[in-house]
Amino acid sequence: FIDCISGQNRRLKNNFSVVDTFFQNVLNEHLKPGRESSTIVDLMIDMKKKQEDDGDALKFTTDHLKGMISDIFVAGIGGVAGITLWGMTELIRNPRVMKKVQDEIRTTLGDKKERIKEEDLNQLHYFKLVVKETLRLH
Repeated sequence: FIDCISGQNRRLKNNFSVVDTFFQNVLNEHLKPGRESSTIVDLMIDMKKKQEDDGDALKFTTDHLKGMISDIFVAGIGGVAGITLWGMTELIRNPRVMKKVQDEIRTTLGDKKERIKEEDLNQLHYFKLVVKETLRLH
């Protein structure tokens, strides 16, 4: 009852709608004719089509596909988020290392850039070592 009054239900439904739309767009992208890619999403779509063609009693729906894509997506984010958190924790525990990484980024990239891009990584030798050590430890 309180959730309805506070607007929590409405926000929750809105958030689920946004997520559902995102995963529907992923499926739509993979359903485009002439698309020549073979990903896990394509495999799941093929399984659904085969099941429909065979007339199996167990129905594999679009919602099932969205749920599996969501699981894969969340699993991928969770690992990256965890490693990032551990990396930040290690830098906080080692201020000397954090200072050295900050200095390398500032001197290599200058004040012009707000974010590190993939092409910048070749110049950031110490930063790459810190990332690799974080992956090794955690």
